[in-house]
Amino acid sequence: IRDRYQRRVHGADRFNNAVYVVKNGTAKANSSNEEKLKVYSHFKQATVGDCNTKRPGMLDMAGKAKWDAWDALKGMSTEDAQKGYAALLDEQSPGWEETNAELLKNKPEGWTP
Repeated sequence: IRDRYQRRVHGADRFNNAVYVVKNGTAKANSSNEEKLKVYSHFKQATVGDCNTKRPGMLDMAGKAKWDAWDALKGMSTEDAQKGYAALLDEQSPGWEETNAELLKNKPEGWTP
């Protein structure tokens, strides 16, 4: 079932579904900070592009970690960042599409992150 679904829903649509599930579904699980940073950086690269802000000051540890993770993806295409985001969700929450099928079926038409 999963392979069939992935063939049907891919690229930007799969990315949008993945973001929707992370924001509204059951894919939050017990991710480590490192895993959360990978997801965050791929989301930012996919939606904004290359890091376009100054690095936070030395007292903002969380901000620096997020900035560093995002800046590390500099030059990655939107499409690759979208694929990477969905692939990270596949690793962290196997079966997220099936588990959240009802949620995705009721996703508002035209929803984008």
